[in-house]
Amino acid sequence: MNATGIIVEYNPFHNGHAYHIEKSKQATNADTLVAVMSGNFLQRGEPAITDKWTRADMALRAGVDIVLELPTVYATQNAQVFAYGAISILHQLGCVNSICFGSESGSIDALDKISSILLNESKDFKHSIKQQMQSGVSYPKAMEAALLAEYPDLESNIRLQANNTLGLMYMLALKQLESSITPYTIKRTAADYHATTITDKAIASATAIRKLIETETFDAIAPYVPGVTLDILRTTYKDILTLDDFRNMLFSKLYPLKASDLQCYVDIDKGLATRITKYCKNAPTVSSLISQIKCKNYTWTRIQRALIHILLNMMKKDLEQLKPAQYARVLGFNAKGQTFLQQAKKSSSIPIITNWGRESFLYSDYDITATRIYSLIEQQRRKNEISMSGLVNRDFTLPPIRF
Repeated sequence: MNATGIIVEYNPFHNGHAYHIEKSKQATNADTLVAVMSGNFLQRGEPAITDKWTRADMALRAGVDIVLELPTVYATQNAQVFAYGAISILHQLGCVNSICFGSESGSIDALDKISSILLNESKDFKHSIKQQMQSGVSYPKAMEAALLAEYPDLESNIRLQANNTLGLMYMLALKQLESSITPYTIKRTAADYHATTITDKAIASATAIRKLIETETFDAIAPYVPGVTLDILRTTYKDILTLDDFRNMLFSKLYPLKASDLQCYVDIDKGLATRITKYCKNAPTVSSLISQIKCKNYTWTRIQRALIHILLNMMKKDLEQLKPAQYARVLGFNAKGQTFLQQAKKSSSIPIITNWGRESFLYSDYDITATRIYSLIEQQRRKNEISMSGLVNRDFTLPPIRF
């Protein structure tokens, strides 16, 4: 068995993802594709537009063989934590041969060189990043400036755009874990990761696709997604979920809190806590709150993540020293995936969960909380009638999808 891992969100699954699957299999000669996928809340601090099982179903129908959930504590954090959590799962399974990810550069050698630099950061390098960020520069931009300042001969084509940054963090995590998994990268084509406009007839970013659904209908995205994605969206949902849908839940938590209370949550420092408390009582929506908080020191994504951490009760004291993932949760698989699962159960150094009983693992309570909070809003968006108790308890009652 030659298994390749991919790390994904599929929010929603689109033609660019289908291209990634095809090229990953070609690049690695894989016969089995293992996806580690974010759950109901994502790396940019947003709720997924559909639940994790629906997105796993899309993936299986499009050629992925098995879908594992990236635990919430990794899925909702910065690129380094996100990557570390996902790679730690693939590494500990003990039977994944390679990973394949998209990047703007398409150069695995350049990313490998930079990840080696990051693994052994000098004090000057760390200080340079810190200074840049204090001036309001984002972490990727600060890192890029520090790299070019200390290593001027570095390849000029390595700009730390979204996928280059994630790819770099995957490479760094492989080194930190001393993993034997071989990395491959595919040059990203057409749409930029965060592009909000569409310039190609068949490829659009997930961001642009979500924007199109919000402003038009599901039918408007037909050229940019496989037919199965469109069919699932049409038959399952009336509309997609957005962070604004969680306004009442989030604001009911924010209103009683002081700035000092907010600093207990992951990703929130004194400055951000002060701005949240200053603006939250007069903001009509979550989006308007973020717009008011946003400044040179706090990007939109950073603020979204912070608000999600408040919503999910993710406290610094519990998550200061994140360990490698302690379990692998199976969301779905096909026949090939089942064969892989049988092998992984023999080689894995962490439990593989197919049917979740009442046992608890380190950080698993955050996954349960995320599903329950997500479900309270999701019920209003679904076409098919499912009881609230049925939705909020799916982590315990819903078996993996079999395709």
